[in-house]
Amino acid sequence: MVLNLLSKAKEKNKLVGLRTINMDFEESIIGFVHHLDNEKVIIREIDQYGEKEGLTTIDLKKIINIDFDDRYQKRLLCVYNSTHSLNAEKKILIYGEKNELVKAINSCINDKTIVKFLFTKKNYATGIPISVDSSSVLIKSIGWEGDDDGLSLYSFSEIIGLQYDSIDEQIISLLYSNKKSFYDF
Repeated sequence: MVLNLLSKAKEKNKLVGLRTINMDFEESIIGFVHHLDNEKVIIREIDQYGEKEGLTTIDLKKIINIDFDDRYQKRLLCVYNSTHSLNAEKKILIYGEKNELVKAINSCINDKTIVKFLFTKKNYATGIPISVDSSSVLIKSIGWEGDDDGLSLYSFSEIIGLQYDSIDEQIISLLYSNKKSFYDF
């Protein structure tokens, strides 16, 4: 069955996720089937940013799990197909006083920009700012998979900076705008 499934994935140029007996449960190799024979498969791996990582050869006898078309792979394929539109040079990172941050946040509110808010304890939150005043900011939280995660209010006493338009926020924005295509309704 392994050979048959991988053959169909190669034929249809589908992403696959593979786990072998040598990997932890959380680990997987994700990519496209580059070569397949009766003993091994060579996967053209891609990373979480949709970038090619090279070729990985796997003995078919060591494969314990194959995943197809899960939500993560659907998201990763979306990112992979859009890597040409991602631009690392767009990144804006601001560490500043509250007044400077409020000005930047107001601009992001107008543009509906996804922002990563950086906090004093090395934590962060990501979302679209909805409103801001002199003491806090209200955001529509968006997870790294592009899914809505409710509303959150954060105090400026904890915010030390913000970042937007980095590759991470571009990917979250891409996933957010395509979120309906990752679920079967």
